[in-house]
Amino acid sequence: STAFQKAAEYVHKKKGYKPEMLAKGPVADLVKATNDVLSEPLHKLGVSQEVPPELTAALEQNSFYFSGFKTHHEMTEASQLMKGADGTFKPFEQFQRDVQRIDNTYNRSYLQAEYNFAVQSTQMAVKWKEWEKDGDDYDLQYRTAGDDRVREEHAILDGTTLPPSDPFWNNYLPPLGWNCRCTTVQVRKDKYPRSDSAEAIAKGQSCTAKPKQQIFRFNPGKQEKIFPPKHPYFPKGCGRCEYKLSYDASNQNCQACRTLLRNMENEIKRREENRKEYERLKKDPQYKDVKYDEKSGGVKGTHKDHAVHSAEKEKTFFQEKLTSTQLEEKCQDILYRLGNSAILCEKGIQRTPDKADPALDLLYNWKKMDIASLTSNDTNIRNVLNNKNGQIKRYNNLDYVQEPADSVCLYFHDSSMFSKEKIINAVEEYKNFSFIDKKTRERKFPSKRIKKIYCVINKNEGLLEEFDVE
Repeated sequence: STAFQKAAEYVHKKKGYKPEMLAKGPVADLVKATNDVLSEPLHKLGVSQEVPPELTAALEQNSFYFSGFKTHHEMTEASQLMKGADGTFKPFEQFQRDVQRIDNTYNRSYLQAEYNFAVQSTQMAVKWKEWEKDGDDYDLQYRTAGDDRVREEHAILDGTTLPPSDPFWNNYLPPLGWNCRCTTVQVRKDKYPRSDSAEAIAKGQSCTAKPKQQIFRFNPGKQEKIFPPKHPYFPKGCGRCEYKLSYDASNQNCQACRTLLRNMENEIKRREENRKEYERLKKDPQYKDVKYDEKSGGVKGTHKDHAVHSAEKEKTFFQEKLTSTQLEEKCQDILYRLGNSAILCEKGIQRTPDKADPALDLLYNWKKMDIASLTSNDTNIRNVLNNKNGQIKRYNNLDYVQEPADSVCLYFHDSSMFSKEKIINAVEEYKNFSFIDKKTRERKFPSKRIKKIYCVINKNEGLLEEFDVE
């Protein structure tokens, strides 16, 4: 996958992997990319039916934690391939070929099975919460898919009928393995004869007897987890600390665990803040097109007085004939789908028919900045930065601006126009830019207000690259 390749390249550049890399940069991006896939069943289910908020939060955390430790194992294995037999670091091209096996195993074979498991497990967790409300008023019945692909060991459980309170369901609620298609349904009492509990438990033990099968002995609904708590990705020897109470500073698994817990807390906080912003904007008549993305936790909205450029009066770009306003909206949508807060702001106060206060287009994660859409390969990005620098300076000088802006967003609708090298070169040119004053004939270096550049790239689900200017 692209996310894996970027993470592997980063680890190679740093000459090794450390668990703190899970917190930021390409390795953290791999955690997010994995979690986006594995949490998708939960978010799809949340659209079609009501899922209790507490259960949603618990399952989201479990998916994130699982994705984090999956990435931890991938990067640990990748780092072990960095050196050759002679102990010297391999060239990146050779390292990239060697780690392809890891990518194929974890992000193709394993990921597909993990996704299928997440679908079944999530559905069972949500159903269990519904069944708990009814207590033992109904029975539950284990059912296989009923075709010739059903595993023999699972077939022996087909038709097992017991009340929800029976201990059988503590360990044998499906799925009972990778790519298991079994399910459990609620049935009326006395419609089917009840099974013998001890016999059913013995069958369950038999069909999960192998060491690799025993991890599936859990109840997703009762334990509020998508993935088995004893999965090999998770650290061993933690006792019942639930990942928090026992800590060995020298143990890489403990280091990874602590890093992921901090990440998870930050992720929960981000989603809560974005959800509150969504609720606030939805009630505010000054905003339109307000949306919240259940999958990414992103929020977007547009102030009703946001500057609009129509195709009738303005130049259009690309084959789609997009106006500059439509390009801003495309940029906003990518940021939103990536899980950010992206609000298009109102235009500046109109002082006279010909003059308005300078304004910035975007409130991105509570930071004001302007959007510059790149529409030609010939565009001099240094000049774009100089122009935006002047606009930010004028905006910051307004007496009602309380928090000065220091960032700019560059949008690449045509992803082929973006290159890191081009941005890095433009930043250096911008930092060193000077000009000759026409009156004094002296060389002047204008004050630089831009400290951060966010590059939004229209590729696949969208990409975001950040560059520090200082």
